[in-house]
Amino acid sequence: ARGLCLELPYESSPLKLMLAKRKEILKSIEIDHMTEYGASLIYIVEGIQRIVDWNKVLRHQNKDGSLFHSPSATACALKHTKKSTCLKYLNSMLQNLENEVPSVYPITVFTSLSMVDRLERLGIARHFKCEIKQALDDVYGSWKKNEIVEGISSASDIVNSSVCFRILRWNGYDVSPDVFLSYLKDGDFLPSVEKSDQAVSAMLNLYKASQVMFPGERILEEAKSFSRDYLAKSEAKSIMHDKNIVLKNLEEEIEYAIGVPWLACLERIEHRRYIEKYGFNDIWIGKTSYKIPCISNEVFSNLAKKDYNICQAVQQKDLQELEKWFIEAKFGDLHFARQKLVYCYFSVASTLFSPEMSAVRMVWTKNSALITLIDYFYDVEGSMEELQVFVEAVKRWDPAVIHGSSKSVQILFSGLYSTVSDIAQNACASQGRDVSTHFKEICYRVVSSMMKEAEWAKSGYVPSMQEYMENGILSMALEPNVVLPIYFVGPKLSEEIIQLPEHSNLLQLLSTFGRLLNDTRTT
Repeated sequence: ARGLCLELPYESSPLKLMLAKRKEILKSIEIDHMTEYGASLIYIVEGIQRIVDWNKVLRHQNKDGSLFHSPSATACALKHTKKSTCLKYLNSMLQNLENEVPSVYPITVFTSLSMVDRLERLGIARHFKCEIKQALDDVYGSWKKNEIVEGISSASDIVNSSVCFRILRWNGYDVSPDVFLSYLKDGDFLPSVEKSDQAVSAMLNLYKASQVMFPGERILEEAKSFSRDYLAKSEAKSIMHDKNIVLKNLEEEIEYAIGVPWLACLERIEHRRYIEKYGFNDIWIGKTSYKIPCISNEVFSNLAKKDYNICQAVQQKDLQELEKWFIEAKFGDLHFARQKLVYCYFSVASTLFSPEMSAVRMVWTKNSALITLIDYFYDVEGSMEELQVFVEAVKRWDPAVIHGSSKSVQILFSGLYSTVSDIAQNACASQGRDVSTHFKEICYRVVSSMMKEAEWAKSGYVPSMQEYMENGILSMALEPNVVLPIYFVGPKLSEEIIQLPEHSNLLQLLSTFGRLLNDTRTT
């Protein structure tokens, strides 16, 4: 500035303090290390142009000729290196923006991914399925050409690499975690970000990306372990030196991410939480402070709130109908009935929340409530004679079998019979074929497995682990909870599809997981 004879308050205290801080930062870093790993100071290379090795800086040049998609950094590189590719990029910017060049040229890939991320986290992504698919297809095309890092920001930007990987994988794209290998040095992720002004943000996004790993992905296992430890230590020591600390509720995000693993998150709860935290006036800090309206805007916020309220109104109507069903079935007359109707409904509404999934939620909840009652009857309340009558009635699917039985048996079987028959009738109308036999078979498998466990308990028999698990995955009763509702999701499902080995295997794995989780939580 002095060289250009600019009149600035050079002797003012704020400016002196800023210059002293700059000198302190530059003194504390190793220039070779900075250019090798792409620390964030290289992003503002025009501010340290006299002390960098420009040959090393040019390693970060993108195929379009730019440095970090920044006209100012690229202009500085042109000044020092005379690279024709830098000049070509700058000329293209002048043509594209009619001589109005921003500090950072709009980055299509980054903005697309961030927009998709916001829509998903706000719970309104389903309204933009076509647009999201097109955006992610474009991003994935760049990924397969190994252009994704350049398309987002600098080659060392672990924040954006993590966001890209997480969103693409979550949406079903085949992406390799090898993208993170470039950030490793001697098994340590830190060298690439430790000098960054957003090191904490980088570790948070790396931690989120690592949670969508597949078994055997060693790089993501290391990333998860390292990033979580780093975040925990930063939180414990209250070390949050990050430019996003105030603007994006970063400290609270870290506390939540560490405390609630991704697999334990319930989608609708996450939506509600993010709607409350979403900043539609967020300011982004780069070379300058700026806003990205397509990522942070009031339209998204208002739409998310209205959509949430609409969904909630439909869900409240669902619950009213379910409460009416529960009363009409006289389940409340069972002295052992555990009032878990709302609990059962929440277990599905927290994931399948949209209005068009109402029928799915109703079927799931009715099945869950019935299974809860029947399971307790078999475990605690019923006599062996009552249990045998009940299982025989289900096997023959005949209300006449329970004639003269106890009130509990009559209420339970009548409720099961009428509810499953009604669900089967609606499924037949939806699918265009009779599925009632399939439903009856499922019910019989479940109560038969419960009967076997009751017999074991009565006789004192201790089954082998294999015998226990073979029966236990049936008595867990996830089959009726999963299979019956899928007939109401939308697509028509042929008998061949339902009987596919892949389907049976997936159901068995799910039931095994549920059984083990249930047993370990209750022992």
